[in-house]
Amino acid sequence: AIATLISAIVLGCSHREEADHEHHGQHRHKAPHGGALNAIEKCALGHVEAVLEGKKLTLYFVGGHDKTETSLPIKAEKFELRVTLEDGSEKLIELIARPLKLAGEKVGNCSRFEGEGDFLEGVERFEATGRVEVNGVMRTLTIKYPEGFHPDHDEREHHEHEYHGGDH
Repeated sequence: AIATLISAIVLGCSHREEADHEHHGQHRHKAPHGGALNAIEKCALGHVEAVLEGKKLTLYFVGGHDKTETSLPIKAEKFELRVTLEDGSEKLIELIARPLKLAGEKVGNCSRFEGEGDFLEGVERFEATGRVEVNGVMRTLTIKYPEGFHPDHDEREHHEHEYHGGDH
């Protein structure tokens, strides 16, 4: 049990990053665009970083574990997320591939997706789910903004590192 807990701490994902965030001195994860890191089902598979600016939501698919500064292009041209707002209302948003041309990306091999919705204007917190193919397998995306989604953490670890409005 102790080895499992140590593995969870060593291999778990960190929370929303405004800078580096060290996890018990074991490793670091960075949110390279200043957004909220969300594991793609589990940390080893990769992350999706959510950046919300006004009514525009940008998702960046990045590597797993501490490889969050590495792009993780996916084949989708577009996909939908079901967004749940703090008041419990649900909205759909379509995210469209926006290739990083300098990185050699193109539609169908892209790590950046953008979508807009008037309902996002002024939102500080939301959760969203969707499905997208990652490395040839359909995966469920769970996005928690701004705290991030980290299923590799046990519940106690999660609460120790929960995002509290920039106080870390």
